[in-house]
Amino acid sequence: MSDQRALAKIHIAKKELGLDEDTYRAVLFRVTGKRSAAKMSESQIGSVLEEFKRLGWKPKFTKKSRAKPNSNIAALHYKIEALWASLWHLGLLEGNSARSGLDAYVRRMIQVDALRFVTNPLDAIKLIEGLKDWATRDGGVIWAAIAAPNGKLVDKPKLKVIFAQWRMLHDLGLIESADAAQLILWINNTFTLPTSISLLAFAERDLDLVIGQLGARIRAAKFGRGQ
Repeated sequence: MSDQRALAKIHIAKKELGLDEDTYRAVLFRVTGKRSAAKMSESQIGSVLEEFKRLGWKPKFTKKSRAKPNSNIAALHYKIEALWASLWHLGLLEGNSARSGLDAYVRRMIQVDALRFVTNPLDAIKLIEGLKDWATRDGGVIWAAIAAPNGKLVDKPKLKVIFAQWRMLHDLGLIESADAAQLILWINNTFTLPTSISLLAFAERDLDLVIGQLGARIRAAKFGRGQ
């Protein structure tokens, strides 16, 4: 794909997702660290296009394949719930469960009574971007793609949350080193895994287990054992 064709796809995705300029540039910056598509490398453009697909954009190959604007709203709801849970496991939310307070947040941000009533993909995307900014600002989550040993960029949002949790435990004085090697050693010992396994190979359910373990330690330190 030529650079011009790739850039055109980014702008098509922006239009079809209904992104306003601020939200669009927030996505670009979160994924690549750049606010202009014209300044991105080929791999960064690819990462942005993949992120737009995760946000509900369906590339149009034929007239018959064009997706309806709200065809992916359930997936966006799931992403919002996962991000909210990540904030809870980062100790950024009070409450007794990872679902507490989400509907109140939705009401405050987009004036819709509850997440289940959010049907506009643009509203859902604004919620997603707001939650990601919150996780970065107060939780230290770095959303940029992770470089695999083979040089390819891999998107593992839950692994990024785990890295942020590990750094937070260090900031709280609960571990001696925030180094990723120490995190891998802790995971291997805690979950009795072979030392050769790569974090990038973890299944989503396994990453959830790690997030839960680290989150329990963070919340105990911040809120006490009852949380």
